[in-house]
Amino acid sequence: MKIATWNVNSLRVRLPQALDWLVQNQPDVVGMQEIKIDDCALLAAAFEGIGYNLVCNGQKAYNGVAFADRLPGCDCLTAMLLT
Repeated sequence: MKIATWNVNSLRVRLPQALDWLVQNQPDVVGMQEIKIDDCALLAAAFEGIGYNLVCNGQKAYNGVAFADRLPGCDCLTAMLLT
């Protein structure tokens, strides 16, 4: 299993780089901090388009974390963010 983490400092700004990196490196799970977005639903489709599920707990313009995984049927990341 390949796991990665990234202090992204605004996922909205770095979305193209994040998607490119995921396609090139294919980690099974990536944790991102300082995503600085409160509604990840807008970005979820972009991650799904390259085969990743995205769950997040964000805050507008401040902090927030997200996890992307390509593990089929894994609800463990959602559970981690909601607890």
